[in-house]
Amino acid sequence: MCLINGDVGGALFAAHDFAKVEVKNKDGILTYETFPIYNIIREAVHVYAQEPYHNIVINDLDTCGVELLDYRSTDAKLYIFDQ
Repeated sequence: MCLINGDVGGALFAAHDFAKVEVKNKDGILTYETFPIYNIIREAVHVYAQEPYHNIVINDLDTCGVELLDYRSTDAKLYIFDQ
């Protein structure tokens, strides 16, 4: 990622899941807290591009996502049951 004006460039050198944060409870138990994509984009632009929060505008972002499923079968029939 680089600054909005293109001055600084960089790369992530390790795999990282930006949607999960490890939180340690008062009991010492580690849990994972997940964040929506809106917050991930907002924080990434703020931290890495050093853009103030009041300048960040995120539009047309869906609140839900879909998972890609692959159908791998020699049988041509496919049944989907919706509950």
